[in-house]
Amino acid sequence: MKRISIFLYCLLICLSCSTSSTDSDTKGTTDDEVVDGSDDDGQSGNEEEEEEEETEIFTFSLQINGDYFNESYQGTLYLSNELGEVLVEKSLVNNSINLIELEVNTSAVHDITLVTKRDTQFNVETELTTFTDVDSGSYVLNAPAANGNGDTFNLNLTNTGFPLETQNSFVADVSGTSADGGSYQMEVTLPDYPGNFYGLFQSPDDTEPRYYYQSGVERNSEIEVDFQTLSLAENKMTVEIPVFTGSSVALNGFATDNGVRKVKSLDVVRRSFVNELYYPSDIFDTYELNIFMLCCSDRPLHYQISRFGLPNDQVFSLPAFEASLINEDTIAVALESMSDHDFNTVYFSRPISNIYDDTFNHRIHSVGQSSLSFSKAQLFDNIITDGPIQSSDITGFSVKLTRNSALADDYSQYIQAILESRQEYPNGTHIEAGTFFRSSFQ
Repeated sequence: MKRISIFLYCLLICLSCSTSSTDSDTKGTTDDEVVDGSDDDGQSGNEEEEEEEETEIFTFSLQINGDYFNESYQGTLYLSNELGEVLVEKSLVNNSINLIELEVNTSAVHDITLVTKRDTQFNVETELTTFTDVDSGSYVLNAPAANGNGDTFNLNLTNTGFPLETQNSFVADVSGTSADGGSYQMEVTLPDYPGNFYGLFQSPDDTEPRYYYQSGVERNSEIEVDFQTLSLAENKMTVEIPVFTGSSVALNGFATDNGVRKVKSLDVVRRSFVNELYYPSDIFDTYELNIFMLCCSDRPLHYQISRFGLPNDQVFSLPAFEASLINEDTIAVALESMSDHDFNTVYFSRPISNIYDDTFNHRIHSVGQSSLSFSKAQLFDNIITDGPIQSSDITGFSVKLTRNSALADDYSQYIQAILESRQEYPNGTHIEAGTFFRSSFQ
């Protein structure tokens, strides 16, 4: 019996050691698996760290040629993000390339805002022009040709008949008499100096208007002309438009004078359904027909049509522009358009009560889209930090939708055209625009 007891005791000890060894092996295997899992997680974390957001160098250059700015007219360029935070501020300098350069996230959206301040003898005029969602690019501002700055000359016409009508807009002051076959004295504002002058006049003694054209007109000069020696404006075009509350049809001519491209008003007809416009031969090499229509007294909406090329008879229907206002707030808008267009311009302004109030206008340009929604109130407040107003004071509001056959699908060219206030486009260009005011939306 004693031997059996010793045998059983040894057997139990062996079984116990075997079980302990198995547990230890199992536990060791589990620990190894945990360690291996930790290694995998660490490797995954490293891969996430390697997936950094891509960046690029954003550059926006504005080359200013000539004396574009002066002591009373200053300009500043701003780069901002979608939140309206100013990232770069650059004071503009004449006769130089003004460069904004910044490393940015490739997926981020950036705006460029040009701010100009003009100090007049009455007030300060502040203009903000924002281009939304811009890419890197290079642009140019050319100083305008020397203008007349209010300079005038005196034009005296004799043998005019009475009364004499001026057909285009250029005259500052007119006085006339029926004595001696009719004569008129006109103080004419020079649009540029030295400049060329084009005047169109209708005498009751003629069936067609006569024109007077003179280049190199000097300021304060005195010019006397026998009206009967002037040539008839032998060319005529007829333009038919829908009847509206207010309308005007104008014909402009382009010509190069002393190496400078200039535009002249040739004829203007207002508030007419059928419009006859006259123009001369061999002075202007291309033309712009410009139509403005206002509809209606209970729902103000502006329509504008421009067509470039040689004049010919035209019949125009109402341009198709439809939009609905979802929401409009302080320098913020949500808009839906039901008509195709190339570009949007949203305009905000501060109402003024007299000429001594400082003016603040903010134009926000973007590529045309059916749904438009943004807020630039924070951008305005971040830029106008020393002014007498905040974005909450900007209450004037309108939206302009534009179709431009020369600039469609080319936002950078559109930006350049806005910056230089382009007046001339290639022959065949057709531009249509519809401007909605707050009360336009129903």
